[in-house]
Amino acid sequence: MRNALSCRLPALIVFLFAAATVHGAPLAHWISGQELDTDGKARLRQSWFNAPGTVKAILLAASHDEENAVASINGKVVGTIAKADTPTAIDITEHLRLGNNAIGVQAAGAVAVMIEVTRDGGKTQWLVTDASWRRSAKAAQGWDEPDFDAATWKPAMSHGQVGAATGTIRANPFLPNKIVDAYNSWRLAARNEQATDPKSITALPGFTVELIRSAKLDEDSWIALAFDPKGRLTIAKERVGLLRMTLAGGTGNTPMTVSRVEKLENSLLECRGLLYAHGDLYVNANNSRALYRLRDTTPNDNIDFFNDQKLLLRTEGGFGHGRNHLTMGPDGAIYITHGNDVRLPASIARNSPYKRFDVDRLIASPWDGQLDSAGEQTPGGHVLRMDKEGTTFELFAAGFRNPMGVAFNADGEMFTYDADMELDLGAPWYRPTRINHVISGGEYGWRRSTAKWPEHYADSMGSVCDIGLGSPTAVRFGTNSKFPPRYQAAMFVGDWAYGRILAVHLSPDGSTYTGGFETFLSGRPLNVTDFTFGPDGALYFITGGRQTQSGLYRVRYTGPAQTAAIVPTDAEVAARFNAEKARFQRMELEEAHKPLAGDDAKNAVKNALAQLGSTDRAMRFAARVALEHQDPALWQEQVLAEKHPVAAITGMIALTRAGELRMQSRILAKLGELPLRELPADVQLMALRTYSLAFIRMGRPDAATIAQLLPRLEAMYPSPHRLVNLDLCELLAFLDSRVLRERTFALIDATDSP
Repeated sequence: MRNALSCRLPALIVFLFAAATVHGAPLAHWISGQELDTDGKARLRQSWFNAPGTVKAILLAASHDEENAVASINGKVVGTIAKADTPTAIDITEHLRLGNNAIGVQAAGAVAVMIEVTRDGGKTQWLVTDASWRRSAKAAQGWDEPDFDAATWKPAMSHGQVGAATGTIRANPFLPNKIVDAYNSWRLAARNEQATDPKSITALPGFTVELIRSAKLDEDSWIALAFDPKGRLTIAKERVGLLRMTLAGGTGNTPMTVSRVEKLENSLLECRGLLYAHGDLYVNANNSRALYRLRDTTPNDNIDFFNDQKLLLRTEGGFGHGRNHLTMGPDGAIYITHGNDVRLPASIARNSPYKRFDVDRLIASPWDGQLDSAGEQTPGGHVLRMDKEGTTFELFAAGFRNPMGVAFNADGEMFTYDADMELDLGAPWYRPTRINHVISGGEYGWRRSTAKWPEHYADSMGSVCDIGLGSPTAVRFGTNSKFPPRYQAAMFVGDWAYGRILAVHLSPDGSTYTGGFETFLSGRPLNVTDFTFGPDGALYFITGGRQTQSGLYRVRYTGPAQTAAIVPTDAEVAARFNAEKARFQRMELEEAHKPLAGDDAKNAVKNALAQLGSTDRAMRFAARVALEHQDPALWQEQVLAEKHPVAAITGMIALTRAGELRMQSRILAKLGELPLRELPADVQLMALRTYSLAFIRMGRPDAATIAQLLPRLEAMYPSPHRLVNLDLCELLAFLDSRVLRERTFALIDATDSP
C-alpha cells in the first residue's frame, strides 16, 4: 500500500471497470443521435429512480469520439466529456436526488456513459448507455430534467457495446486502472459496517468467491495473513497485534465460518510480514521498525503462544514503503522485502550478491530535491536474504520502489510486483507497475525522482511484463492450489488501490521469462492487502488498510474438472529443456556472486567471460556480476582484448564498476575501436551506457580526450532510433557539444510525438 500522504488525487473521482462484465455491471453501448441541432450536437437523455438508503458516492464516467460533449444532471451542467480513449471522470454525488433523476448529454458523435451509485457495503447500482436512452435534435425546455416527458423522442442509435468494435475510441474505455483517479477507490471501504458483498465481485469463469467474515469494530483493519502449521489463520491488525482465527465448515454446501478468534500478540506495530518457518513465526513489524522471531516454548498452545520474542533486525527509515512481506526460499533462507523508505541496515554482509551500487545517472536534475521522493536513498527498495537464526543478512537484489513481497515459481525462481510512482504519470521518467524476475545481485533501476533508470540500461534487469497503473500488495504462485493447471502455474498479484487480483502467466525466455496477465477477480471497493493459499487449495484474501473495513474471503475453483493430461509437443519439450539448461548456467554463474580465491576464482572468471556476449540479458547480467566479485587482475586484460562487441562492452561495464580509476583511458580507447555506427541499435545503447558509466564512476575526462570523443559521438546524432538519441543527447550535453542545441531543436520540431 502506498503512503497515504503520497495520495493527492480527488477523493471521489474513482472508476474501475473491467473488459467484460464490470463487478456485476452491464456493459455500456456507444450511442448517438442521428439529427443534430444548430449547434452541431444531438441531445441524449435517460432517467433513473434513486431509492432511499445511504449513498456513499455517485460517479459518472464517459467517453466521446468527438470534442466537447457536455453532461448535465437534473438540469445542471456538471462537466465536459473530452475526446479520449479513457473516460472523463466526474463526481456527481452532490447532484443526486431522492426519487427521480435524469442525465443529459449533448454530443456530436458517439458517446459511452457509465453511472455508478455506491452504497454501504460496496453495493452498487448502475446506469449505462444503451438503446433505451432517448435522442432528439432539439433542445426543448427542461429536456435534461427529471420530469421532462421524452415519450416522443426516438430511441438512441446503438453502435454496439464497448469493446465489441475495433479501433481506439470504439474499444472499451472503461478498463481497470485506465484513469489515475481510480486510485481512490479504496475510500469507498472507509467506515463501512461490513466488507464488500461477494456478489459484486467479478471472478474468472469457474471460480467462486465467498465472504467468510467481516472485521468487527474492535478488530481493526487487516493487512497480512498466514496459515499456521495447524491450519489456523494468523491475521495482522493494521495498528498493533495479531489475531488467530480457527476456521470451520467450508466443505460441500456448508459455508466456511470462523469458529474462534484469539488475540495472539498485542505489542508489535503494523505487522506487514508474517511467515511460519523452521517451527517459529517471523514477523516484520513496520511501525516497530524491526523484524522479530516469535517462538512458543510451552506445550499448551494457548494465548501464551508467543512467550519468546526475539529481535532479529532493526531498521531505520520511514513507514509508508516500509518493512513488507517475508518469504521462505527453496534454499531454506528467509527473504525479507523492504520498500524504498527503509534504510539499509549496517549489518549487511560485505560479500552480499548486490554491491557497488550508486545513483549512476550522468546529469543530475536540479529540481529532484523538491519532488515527492526527495528523501529516498539509493538503492531504494530491496530484498534481503537471512538465515533462520537471523545471524547473517545479505543484500540479494535492489533498485525497487515498493515491492510488498516476493514469490518463487515451480522452477525455484523469484519474482516480485513492484510499484510505480503515480505522481510521475505522464513524465518521461514514469515507470509502470511491473513484474520483475529477481535474480542474484539484480539491479532494477529505481532511483529518486527523475533519476529512475530507463528500461534499456545494460547494467540493469528489465521487467518480465508491465502492468501499468496499480498499487502492488501480495504475490503468490498457485503451485499448490487446487486450481486448473493454467492457474497452478500462474503468479497471482494483488492490486490494493484498483481492487483486483491479477493472474500473471509466465513463459521461459532463455534463462529468464516473459509474461502477460489477466484480471483474476475484481471489485469496488476491494482493497486487497494480502492473500495466500490454504491447506484446502483455495485462495484466501483479506481487504483493509488505511483503517478501512476489512473482510476475509475464500476463492475456490468450482467449474468443470480439468483432469486431462497435457501432452507437450516435441518443440515444447525442446524449449523447456533449453530453458532449464540456460537457467542452470545462470545459476552456476550466480554461485560466484561472492569473492572467491585460487582455482575457484579462476574457474568463476573463465565461466563468466564465456557468457559476456550471450544474447540472454539475464545471463550477461549474472556473468558481469560474477566478474565484479572477483579480483579485476584476473579478468581485465581479457575484457580489453575481447573482439566480440557485446562481450567487450559487458566486460567494460564491469570494469567501470570494479576497476581502478586509471583504467578509464583504456576503456575509452577500447570503445573507440568499436564500429559504433555499424552496430545494431541495442548494442549502440550498451556502448553509450558504458561511456556514461566511465564518466560517472571514473570522472570527467580531460579536454584532449573530450576533443577526440566528440566528433565520434556527434557523427551519430541524430540517430534513426529514439532511445539512441535519448542517450546521445545526455552524453553530448555532458561533454558540452556545440552542435547539440541546433540538432536537438531540429528533432523536436520534426516530431509530432510528445
